[in-house]
Amino acid sequence: MPVSGLWRKAIMALHFRSLNIFTSPLITAQSRVLFHRNIRERVTRIAPFLLLDRDPYLVVTQEGRLVWILDAYTVSDRYPYSQRFGSG
Repeated sequence: MPVSGLWRKAIMALHFRSLNIFTSPLITAQSRVLFHRNIRERVTRIAPFLLLDRDPYLVVTQEGRLVWILDAYTVSDRYPYSQRFGSG
């Protein structure tokens, strides 16, 4: 979420209970706030129907960016022509 403008700075300062957000000259119109930093929490909020692997990992793209990868699976007992495997 962008932190542009005095109102947004004030709202963020109240939300995070930090006066530094409101008074810091380092927070500019180009600054962004990331509410859910944990990758597992973010994926769970976006897609609660997925079964997540235990350990996310970082990879480097060809452009040199770092990207998180978290393996996830869909499970259902209603998939056509499927059979149970093990305990579920």
